[in-house]
Amino acid sequence: QTQLPSQSDTDEALDRRINFARSLVLVDSPLERLRQRSQSQAAIELLDAVISQGRRLDRKSVLANATGTLGWVYEQNQQWAKAIEFTQQALAATNSRNDTRYQWEWQLGRILQHQSQPDLVGARAAYDRAIVSLEKTRRNMRAIDPDAQFSLRDRIEPLYRESIDLSFRSQRPDLSQIIDRVDALKLVELENFLECQLGEYRLVNEFAEDSGAVVFYPIILADRLEVILRLTANKFQRFTVPVTRIQLEATIDRFQQSLTQPQYGWNDTAAAQLYDWLIRPAQPYLNPQPQNLVFVMDGGLQNIPMAALYDQSRQEYLIDRYPVAVTPGLKILGAKQSVQDRSQILIGGLTSQSAALPNGQRGDIYQPLAYDATEVNEIKALFPRATELVGTNFTPTKIRRVLADQKHAIVHLATHGQFSSDPRQTFIITASDTPTAPRTERIDLDQLRSILQQGRSRSQQIDLMVLSACETATGDRRAAMGLAGTAIRSGVGSTIASMWSVEDRATAKLMKKFYQTLTQQNRVSKAEALRVAQREIRKEYEHPYYWASFVLVGNWL
Repeated sequence: QTQLPSQSDTDEALDRRINFARSLVLVDSPLERLRQRSQSQAAIELLDAVISQGRRLDRKSVLANATGTLGWVYEQNQQWAKAIEFTQQALAATNSRNDTRYQWEWQLGRILQHQSQPDLVGARAAYDRAIVSLEKTRRNMRAIDPDAQFSLRDRIEPLYRESIDLSFRSQRPDLSQIIDRVDALKLVELENFLECQLGEYRLVNEFAEDSGAVVFYPIILADRLEVILRLTANKFQRFTVPVTRIQLEATIDRFQQSLTQPQYGWNDTAAAQLYDWLIRPAQPYLNPQPQNLVFVMDGGLQNIPMAALYDQSRQEYLIDRYPVAVTPGLKILGAKQSVQDRSQILIGGLTSQSAALPNGQRGDIYQPLAYDATEVNEIKALFPRATELVGTNFTPTKIRRVLADQKHAIVHLATHGQFSSDPRQTFIITASDTPTAPRTERIDLDQLRSILQQGRSRSQQIDLMVLSACETATGDRRAAMGLAGTAIRSGVGSTIASMWSVEDRATAKLMKKFYQTLTQQNRVSKAEALRVAQREIRKEYEHPYYWASFVLVGNWL
């Protein structure tokens, strides 16, 4: 505050004053309001002064920022008429290519729906304009704010969610349009995670090729859970579950704890509650015979396996009745009929050794994969034309060379790895190419894509990648972003991976049954083959810890 009088009239100095005014409001307190002059009033006076300077100096960007922020101050004080007035002034001072225009359209939408006489039509229109404006400019936002990987996601996500919430509140919600907005949000999240545009990775939406699938779009809102079902013939159904975000997340946490702690037995209460919220209202629209259920998951739901949801009335898990798959969105990784010869498989992995990461400062040690050799041998016995790279032969250079020389439809990697919301912490472990270096090394997402897509055209895309010993990062609530990012970045049609580190003897048995079903049954889908394998393993290992970890991401056919 004491430095303000000495500030110059440069754009940077004026922007600092605007930011200071915003901070005054954010730290406003009831004690301040008891005094003659509140922090908000001080902010208003400061912004009025900046607006006068901006007009005098003809600084349009400063004028837009100051008037928009003044509109925001009045919004916080619920002075709706003045909030609208100054927000519209900010919009008048910005052009359609301005990187901040979306903020003022968004602000106008909030004000219109929360004012004493809500204008929901005007609010929806403002939210639509905000998202259109954001789509034009967000590609450059990381250049404006280099540290925006997480803050950008957190700033943009509320805009989409508020827009979706507002659309649901209309008399006749357009469910198809809401799904498009959900897909747009997923695309923003993934592009921000991958730090690239997904245009070159997106698959054509060929959903019609699997006319029997039902796609679930659960959408978590603050006061409720909305679920849209995409049925056959592009028809839609919607149901609303009166559960708050806090209640839902608490149930998800209990479910995860029960899943990953088999030593304490299996408590199906949370699994049953999630089934009642997500599946039971949809049962009238599902066929009694098996049909693929595909989930475009949201929030904390991304970190749980749908296969383990439990129907207490029938005393059965979801996979007892339906094959299950997940996707970040049908327009990103949708259904696509596989036409490749599945007999060509590359089997790779670390065997009979600990995986010490090369970074000595971290000192990370992974437990030996004692049953990796068994897993590799049993899978290889099912594929006479299989290529095997294990132990010290499982190096990036050798994997790249094999995939460049031969067109494999399936790549099975039995190795440690991790999925995280931080792309730098999403990786798999291979043996080292350099004999004098540490025994193992990390392969990140960019390296994995480069290796898997060596010399391949889109028509020669790998159909399936299986990562049988990876896991999501412990304590990372958005770790599933790394799993989805791996599925997309690798450029494969679908990925099967584990969400937590599973007992490797059970994994070896599950993988053997999966490939037996995939190769011996005529045109069985990958989702159905995984379902058969999980149900088979349950006969020996009842607790979901041993079989529910594996999820299919992407093309389920």
